[in-house]
Amino acid sequence: MTISEFLLFSGLVLLSSYVQTVTGFGFGLILMGGTALLALAPVAFTAVVVSIVSIPNIALALRGRLSLVRGRPLLLCSLGLLPGIPLGLVLLASLEADRADLLRRSLGLFILGAGFVLSLKPGTRRKAAAAWKDFAAGFLGGLLGGLFSTSGPPLVYHLYREPLSVDRVRATLLAIFGLSTILRIGAVSLRGELLASMLLTSLLAIPAVSLGTYLGRRFPPALSDPAMRRGAFLLLALLGASLCF
Repeated sequence: MTISEFLLFSGLVLLSSYVQTVTGFGFGLILMGGTALLALAPVAFTAVVVSIVSIPNIALALRGRLSLVRGRPLLLCSLGLLPGIPLGLVLLASLEADRADLLRRSLGLFILGAGFVLSLKPGTRRKAAAAWKDFAAGFLGGLLGGLFSTSGPPLVYHLYREPLSVDRVRATLLAIFGLSTILRIGAVSLRGELLASMLLTSLLAIPAVSLGTYLGRRFPPALSDPAMRRGAFLLLALLGASLCF
């Protein structure tokens, strides 16, 4: 990236970190969509950087909140991540090599669909979901995480239906996202696709991640949870539509 491109990328990182901190989702979607829309880097390159720079964001957002993480959905969803992430990486490599245009439009459609799903306020179940539903949500999240480094939509929709407080849902989601990120980076490393340029870009973006997370914790918007979700949906809808058309 040139200096101007990197400054744009850092601005996207800051915005993505802020949104993720106040809503519990959106980091990968906004950063992937914005970077692809501005043509700052290839999708596969950006996906790796998203994975790496999301680690400090998640760690900072979880600080002091680990006691809120629920062990059962964390374990079962994580088991679903294991087969989903490698499959998503295989699909990403195939599409980027042969159909880069289809990959870009697929990302746009995915962001549109994800924005719609994340804008919903699903009804809460009376009791915890069956184990296979946790696993299925984890598998879908892993598949999308492997493709676009954004495992959030199926996991967010699934866990927001659980009979848990919002704080517990957000903490559990962040923990699952953290594990998904670590697994994806490990899988990319094993495939020999982790480049020095990816590591350097990620390292230079960490200050923007930290600032966005701090601002999200210190100065959250004075909006209700539904209003924040609608705002995030509008942003994602604009990004997705722009990529598609």
